[in-house]
Amino acid sequence: NMSHEIRTPMNGIIAGTDLLSNSGSNLNDDQLEILGIIKHSSESMLILINDILDLSRIEAGKLELFYSVLDIRDLVDNTVSVLGQLAARKHVDVCVKVSPDVPHLVHGDPIRLRQILLNLYGNSVKFTENGIVIVQVEINKKINSSPSNVDVIHFVVRDSGIGIPHSQRNLLFHKFSQARDHCVAKTTEGSGLGLAISKSLVKMMRGNIWLADVPEISLNGNPNLGSEFHFEVPMLSENYQDMKCPEYLHPMKIPGNFQVLVAKNQEVTGKIFAEELSALGCHAENVVGISQMLEKLAGKKYDVVIAESTLLAPKNDGVLDQQVLADLSAVMHGDAQMMILVSILDRQTFGSMTIWGHAPELLTNPPRMSQVYDKIAAVVKSRQLASPPSIPSIPIPIAESNGKVRDTPPSPRRSRVLVAEDNQVNQRIIQKMLIRIGYKPSDFLIVDDGQMAVDAIRKYNSSDSHDKSLRFGAILMDVFMPVMDGLNASMEIRAMKDAYQPLIIALTANAMRGDQEKSINAGMDAHMTKPANITILKQNLALPNTHNLDEDAL
Repeated sequence: NMSHEIRTPMNGIIAGTDLLSNSGSNLNDDQLEILGIIKHSSESMLILINDILDLSRIEAGKLELFYSVLDIRDLVDNTVSVLGQLAARKHVDVCVKVSPDVPHLVHGDPIRLRQILLNLYGNSVKFTENGIVIVQVEINKKINSSPSNVDVIHFVVRDSGIGIPHSQRNLLFHKFSQARDHCVAKTTEGSGLGLAISKSLVKMMRGNIWLADVPEISLNGNPNLGSEFHFEVPMLSENYQDMKCPEYLHPMKIPGNFQVLVAKNQEVTGKIFAEELSALGCHAENVVGISQMLEKLAGKKYDVVIAESTLLAPKNDGVLDQQVLADLSAVMHGDAQMMILVSILDRQTFGSMTIWGHAPELLTNPPRMSQVYDKIAAVVKSRQLASPPSIPSIPIPIAESNGKVRDTPPSPRRSRVLVAEDNQVNQRIIQKMLIRIGYKPSDFLIVDDGQMAVDAIRKYNSSDSHDKSLRFGAILMDVFMPVMDGLNASMEIRAMKDAYQPLIIALTANAMRGDQEKSINAGMDAHMTKPANITILKQNLALPNTHNLDEDAL
């Protein structure tokens, strides 16, 4: 309840500023700057609130872990991408290295693992300027256990930032302390709770977390101490052969003579990226800087050339160096595929670039290896160096009422939306969001409590309703409401056997672990946490409705 009461007004502030910023109004620069300050401050406050609530639940012994099958590579890639824009602004080169022997699928708590990793990775980006951050995953040791194997998964986050003096290390993992702020002026934000929470979470997972003595990370010959955090947790490994996994878990055989050249500004990150590429089966080499890149291209033919964007726009001003482009065109073979590692900030700059009349492929830096594999596999196929196996799309199995399975979901269609929300500010925000994504006022109805939502479904969605155009295809359901809450309302709606069943999407300030499970167990189809995000709202409203497979009977 405390989480709900605190987050509800924050939802109004954050979502309201988002709507105003993107409303198309003729706001002047000063007004937009003020809106940005409000949004940034409210988001910082929400992070602080979440940290304090997590800490209070940990100290009260009420925080639970929820284990499920997770993809380690995907979890790391998603975590790293969160701060991609900040890393790009600070000119921090980020790379990920996952050892080949790390199992792709394990049992763990994905949200809490991501929270730990994001705390460590976020600190590294925060305290590094014009440097590098390396996120590494490896197996520390295997524990033979019947019937499954337990792997101790070891995570390392290294950076070339300001480092942490030995005299301040005793402050690490203490609440409300930031050891690195004793090294520099107070220019960074943070509550000092992240490491304390991470230590508690790792301990709950029966693991360890520590700061290592750092071997020097050489930045092109210049030593830089930085910091190196480690944590390891035991996890049950999962046999993924019988599961539907991303294609990169089953890579086709890429020929060993498939030549890839990696060109980056930093030798350390370039070498790691080349090693990751070699693990896919191709022959990868790495060079540092534009001169070595041109020299290599002049003496050898490569199938793919992957270059960092700053080599082609060295002034970091979004302007391509025309001399570099001319030199590249002179030495590159015409059938070589150019790929450019770009940040989120400069994708537009390189979108119009051509080499030998061909547009390069753009890879967001740091690249996801699944994305890199897809790009390389496409080149392999086009060169007919190897024939990748056809990977058919896997249909979503849907159970029919007669027990048979239908392969594809019913095609979604626009239908009315019922909004059950008691807070007037949130009602206004949801109303504007629905209009923003294309709904008309006649396409939705807003009610104040769960009982009113049940009554509306009984009235408009019953089988004896003559006008099917008025029935609701989706409900945005708050959880805490007077008269009847959202969970009980959802269960009552699902119990209606003679009614067209809508999608039910929880739209609530409940952000504690276990809240999503409660929503799903009550019959809801999705769980959205406030502050509401208009993109996620649109995606959830487009989810296939599998509750009414025999619509003619309703």
